[in-house]
Amino acid sequence: MQGSTVDAEAAACAEEVRAWLVQLRGGAPFLSAADGKLLADWLEARIPVLTILHGIEVVAERRRAKRTRTPFTLVSCRGTVEKLSKRAAAWRVPTDLRSALAPAPGGPGADPRVDGVLVQLAALEGEAPERARQACALLRAFHADVWDALGDERAALLTDAEADLVDLAPLLGEEGFARACEEHARDRVRARYPTLSATRVWEEFGLGMV
Repeated sequence: MQGSTVDAEAAACAEEVRAWLVQLRGGAPFLSAADGKLLADWLEARIPVLTILHGIEVVAERRRAKRTRTPFTLVSCRGTVEKLSKRAAAWRVPTDLRSALAPAPGGPGADPRVDGVLVQLAALEGEAPERARQACALLRAFHADVWDALGDERAALLTDAEADLVDLAPLLGEEGFARACEEHARDRVRARYPTLSATRVWEEFGLGMV
């Protein structure tokens, strides 16, 4: 029974990482064999899910700044995640996660979906690592809902991304260019809610700064 519990826990952790990566990059909703093996190694080494999610976000930000052409994979995040795992401090439980992640006044906080996820964050209970993982799951679901609800605006964002990245089109090929445009568009939507991120959760749970 204990082995089954451990396996179920590992599967849940792996699913959260997979879903987080896909939410940031778009594209295929699964991991490559290389990514799957690396993730299994990370979880076996007891690297916290929050550390992995934060590392993925850090890499996403670097990719945006550098307009990186290579595919966005867990393997591309390896150095960042493993470096972060070595400098993590002791866990703490935030006294008010709702206030800590609330958008600045005048921002997108008027969006009722933001209010809803903040209420859910405030209701989380349990030990710090599990509460942090639950917080990130709520944030992932929030960003997925926002992306899915874009409607016609999504097409406009993808068109804008094509214009922004047009010089990369000959280098990436049709499939690679489409993948880069979706990643770019998703990044622009997430940027509307800068406080609702794994990075902010990472900081609030005492694991360090970026």
